[in-house]
Amino acid sequence: MWFGGMACSRGIAWAERVARRRPPLLQQPWPANEGRTAELARNKVRDLSEDPRVIELLARDVSEHAARRWRQLQVEVARQG
Repeated sequence: MWFGGMACSRGIAWAERVARRRPPLLQQPWPANEGRTAELARNKVRDLSEDPRVIELLARDVSEHAARRWRQLQVEVARQG
């Protein structure tokens, strides 16, 4: 079963939580999906599948949606500024 929608919503929520907790980070780009960021992304979807290949695909989706939402939040802050 594919959980792309859940990965999307989790990525969006992730970016929003980081922005709320650490607003100054909005001055920087969302980190690439590697190292610690990739591990955090995997942890956000680990409950959706036992197949490591599916986890990797979903983790990439989480990270991509987080990065997209992050860019949106950066634009919103720039408009307010």
